[in-house]
Amino acid sequence: QRNAALLGPCSSQCLGAFVQWPRPRIDLLESANGMLAGLCAITAGCASVDMWAAAAIGLFAGCIYSLARASLRRLKVDDVVNAFSVHGACGLWGVIAVGFFNHEDGLVVSGRPAL
Repeated sequence: QRNAALLGPCSSQCLGAFVQWPRPRIDLLESANGMLAGLCAITAGCASVDMWAAAAIGLFAGCIYSLARASLRRLKVDDVVNAFSVHGACGLWGVIAVGFFNHEDGLVVSGRPAL
């Protein structure tokens, strides 16, 4: 399942590049954090999700990272390297995403909730 582990950060990075595109310069720290967000999100379910689900988890992780980062800045929380946004918020999304995208019993795949 190495490919599933790689699709998460790739799709998260693609979303980050799309969001940063109109800006005159690209922030390398944000790009690295976007890849880390996808990696943290796919870590929980890389052995139990399909390839399309890994890409979807990474895309959602990019969105969650951006929202968490903006929320912490708005609340004036000092998180210099955005560690909570990457590891906390996207890691939590990854754990929740296993229930949605599990290739056997996931809510999106099977249509029925199972724990």
